[in-house]
Amino acid sequence: MPDDKRIALITSRLKRLGGYILGKRILYGFLLLLSLFLAASFLAALSHALFYLPTWYRTAFVSIVMAAGLGFFLWFIVWPIIRKPSNEELALLVEKRYPDLKNRMIGALQLERKLLNNKENYSPALIEQCIQQAEELSNKIEFKKSYQSSKVSNGFRYLGVTLIFTFAFWFFSPGIFNSSMEVFSNPLKEIPRVLTYDLQVSPQNADVLKFDDLEIDAFIFGSKLPDNARIHWKFAEEWRSDDIERQDVIENIPEIQAGMLVDASDTSLFKYDFKEIRHDFQYYVEAGDRVSDIYNVRVVDKPRINNIKLTYYYPKYTGLAPVVLDENDGTIQALKGTVVKIEGELNKPVVEGKIIYEDDESDELQIEGNRLEKNLKIMGSGSYHLEVTDNIGHSNPDPIEYKIYMTEDSYPSVEVVRPGNNIDLDDYLAFDLAATLSDDYGFSRLVLHYTVHLSPMEASSDSIEFKFDKSKADQLIEFYWDLSNKGLYPGSFVDYYFEVWDNDNISGPKSAVSRTYTARHPTIEEMFVDIEEAREDMIFEMVEAFRQEMELQERAKELREDLQFQDETEWETQKDIEKMHQEQEKVMNSLEKMAEQFDKLNQEAKKNDLLTLEMIQKLNELQKLFDEVATEEMKEAMKKLQEALENMDKNELEQAMKDFEMSTEEMIQNIERSIAQLKRFQIEQKMQAMIAMAEKILENQDAVNEKAEQSEESELPNLKSREDQNESDTKQLKKEASKLREMLEENKLEMEPNAGAFCQSVENTDADTDMNEMSESLQNQQKPQAMQSGQTASAKIEDMLSQMKDAQARFNNQMSAEMAQRMREAIDDLLYLSDEQEALYNEILPLNPRSQMLPEYAQKQQDLKSEAERLRQELQEVAKQSVFIQNALDQFMKGVCNSMGSSISSLTDKNGRAAANYQSDGIYSLNQSAQTLIESLNSQSQCNSSCSNNQSMFQKMNKLSKGQQKVNKQTQSMCNNPGQKPGKPSEDAMRRLAAQQQGLRQGINEMIDEFGDRKDVTGRLDKMAEEMKKVIEALESGDVGSPTLERQKRIHSRMLDFQLSLERRDYSEKRRADTGEDVVRKSPAELELEKRMQESAYRAKLEKFLDEAYPPEYESLIKDYYKALINNNQDK
Repeated sequence: MPDDKRIALITSRLKRLGGYILGKRILYGFLLLLSLFLAASFLAALSHALFYLPTWYRTAFVSIVMAAGLGFFLWFIVWPIIRKPSNEELALLVEKRYPDLKNRMIGALQLERKLLNNKENYSPALIEQCIQQAEELSNKIEFKKSYQSSKVSNGFRYLGVTLIFTFAFWFFSPGIFNSSMEVFSNPLKEIPRVLTYDLQVSPQNADVLKFDDLEIDAFIFGSKLPDNARIHWKFAEEWRSDDIERQDVIENIPEIQAGMLVDASDTSLFKYDFKEIRHDFQYYVEAGDRVSDIYNVRVVDKPRINNIKLTYYYPKYTGLAPVVLDENDGTIQALKGTVVKIEGELNKPVVEGKIIYEDDESDELQIEGNRLEKNLKIMGSGSYHLEVTDNIGHSNPDPIEYKIYMTEDSYPSVEVVRPGNNIDLDDYLAFDLAATLSDDYGFSRLVLHYTVHLSPMEASSDSIEFKFDKSKADQLIEFYWDLSNKGLYPGSFVDYYFEVWDNDNISGPKSAVSRTYTARHPTIEEMFVDIEEAREDMIFEMVEAFRQEMELQERAKELREDLQFQDETEWETQKDIEKMHQEQEKVMNSLEKMAEQFDKLNQEAKKNDLLTLEMIQKLNELQKLFDEVATEEMKEAMKKLQEALENMDKNELEQAMKDFEMSTEEMIQNIERSIAQLKRFQIEQKMQAMIAMAEKILENQDAVNEKAEQSEESELPNLKSREDQNESDTKQLKKEASKLREMLEENKLEMEPNAGAFCQSVENTDADTDMNEMSESLQNQQKPQAMQSGQTASAKIEDMLSQMKDAQARFNNQMSAEMAQRMREAIDDLLYLSDEQEALYNEILPLNPRSQMLPEYAQKQQDLKSEAERLRQELQEVAKQSVFIQNALDQFMKGVCNSMGSSISSLTDKNGRAAANYQSDGIYSLNQSAQTLIESLNSQSQCNSSCSNNQSMFQKMNKLSKGQQKVNKQTQSMCNNPGQKPGKPSEDAMRRLAAQQQGLRQGINEMIDEFGDRKDVTGRLDKMAEEMKKVIEALESGDVGSPTLERQKRIHSRMLDFQLSLERRDYSEKRRADTGEDVVRKSPAELELEKRMQESAYRAKLEKFLDEAYPPEYESLIKDYYKALINNNQDK
């Protein structure tokens, strides 16, 4: 242990010893001081009893006692506190008590200071050893035993003796003792000597009724009586006095005074009257040197009720705990049926009490001692007052009339919060329903009323009653409502509303209804018209953004030109630039919102099954294009422009304007491309939507045919409206074909034969005629004719649908083939241009860097640049038609043109080294352009190939995932199913859900059989089937809890992941495209092409691309391209 800690321990123990000694000394001082005062009290009482004490004696006595007390206090209490023993003194005291310490403790305390200031050169080791021994020995002794004194015990003896004598005197002569205390407390006050007469007052302490009079009699008897008497009284703080009138005749002497006056030599009577007493007061009488005691006169009031307390016992149905209002206010405000306990305190005992109502009816109050109470059941509003009477007949004056306010139980409320509006049903024909209930005390019933409208002539109503926690005043009721068994078809709808009753058992339950909402099964046209219109609006907004960006580019150019002619930036120019900056921000924000809207529209289209797998993958690419419209370069240019405006640096502002102008050009290209892609995609979506519409028409027509076959002839007219809807949908499909032709014409595709065949297959069908005939037959109850027309209509729709799908497939294949051909031609041009640029590079490389021949090559470089610019424009046009071409391609081509332009300038200036560097950069950018275009071609080919292979898988999994979601919702809802106790669904319902889950598992098994040759697919499907089996077992056993619900969610999540993997084309690792990386490099001091295009890199790229499973027609092109690069590198 360090020495400083040992010293601290020794010092701490010595301080505790010092505190102990100080406490003993202070206690002794207090005991002496207390003994002094007790002895002084005894002597004062004794002297007062034996002698008449003049003021000088009492003053001297009190002064001596106080001086002695002060001396005792200073010497025995204050001085020990001031003069506390030092640590060395305490150490000596300890060593005196414990000689075995042998001065080690005092030595440790004194030598410890030498460790820091050792002028005498004491041995530190010896000092440390001394400290250690002192600390160790101090642990073995009890310091308190070092202080031994008998002073405290002597103090207690002094106190005991004085206390006994003083207490004995007080016990035997309390009057003299108390008088002595009063005398010595006022040493300057004269003490009257013994008088020859006495004074008696009547009635002394008295109770007087408020506003009554009181007569005070003062009897003076003895000898040498005074001639006058005076009365003193006090109502508040101030004493008053008055002379008392002496009576000539003594009469009406009270019995107690009569006994005293028998032996009196002389007697006088003085009387004084107090009129209409209102308040309590004190008084005493003074006659000569005699002063009576102080007496109290208490004014006694009439009976009064104070501290009224109300306790509310609410009706049981409210569930409210009793409430106590202790506010001395009898006003009652309570719910109807509440029992109110009225309690109050009385100022005096009474013999009778009543509660009197406003109609003069009354009830007895329960009175116990000085308290009253009454239980009152509130059944209406009114008023009351309380009346009590005492034993002499006095009643409480002016009783307060208290009001009774009865409140009725409020009506409940119910509101539908989900969906909270009229909705269109999806293919599930089910939706989540939620309603909020609110009441002041709870509910008794909740019912969902609904009416199914299948046609204007066919409607049926029903209701569902919920079981729920009825005691909660505010709650949310959630319900998954499945309408698939209600026979809904496109155009039919369901009206519904909630009705709720409260639990008022006093006045009877009250009800409230929610707003009525409609859940509609939309027609086929309505399913996609909103999405189509939204895409039209988006195109319009994109065109508007394109126009605004063109204007901003022109304005930026003008402002930049203005800046060049200004020595300092003018204020107007600055404001114009700031305005331009703000408008550009608005355009960028608008584009970001459009990107978000585009994603929402895509999700809605996927939800309604209006997209094929190929369309989804194209949408994913198009979404990326939308997200990249506002380029990072533009964002950086905006930031620099803002900084330049803040710094007001003209050169910085000119450069920022130049960058801004260049960025606007790139944004304009991106917007223009997005518009072209969006218009082109509209055609594909229009075709797919028309196919979906045709499939729905066929499905609905088959449903009508089946229903007609099962119906009696008298029931056939009920199907007419459904068949009319089919006819209307077919005619609408023909109108959509006309719209499609207009779109084809707008995109210059009207001559495309397959698109025309698609439209013609719809326009040529006359299925709507058969549908019209069936509708008439249904109305006329002609079943055979209706069945024949319906079957003919179904056959024609089915044939039309087949033609539409064939034409769509041919159209898509033709468009893809044409695009692939244009991309291959562009790749050839890029490779040719790369070869020509490399040949030119090889020609100038051997020349002297300052050769006079260099300007002769400038024209050839100009020709290559013109060809590169032409190719860039062509690729921009191709990019408008293919979503798979990356934006990076145009950046590479821009780099090619810039490098060639710089090379021309260097050749003209006879700077061969710089020209070669720029040409090398151009070759690099050309090769990167070719590689990027090959990747784009691969992406398109991959999409065409994978989508054709996976479309069936995608559609089947999509259907199964929807079915799984529906089963999940039903299971969740079943655990709180209306009509069942929460958490205990019916066995029949569980068996139905188990059967539905088994059907979904069968679908997964069929997919395993169909796609079993793909191990990666089979493994994921096997896991789903295993999870489904566990769910089925839980449903069959009825043991449905959180684990089962979580397992169902996990199954559905895996299904969605399966679809998503197909959408993103990342199902196989071999088909996963690598993300491009930005290459940052310095231009070398000397031109070394091999450092930038290493052979190993080429071979790695070649192996990667050959491993990508390209179509055969592309493989040879890729091999030739990379082998040429490798061979060229080896030659160098």
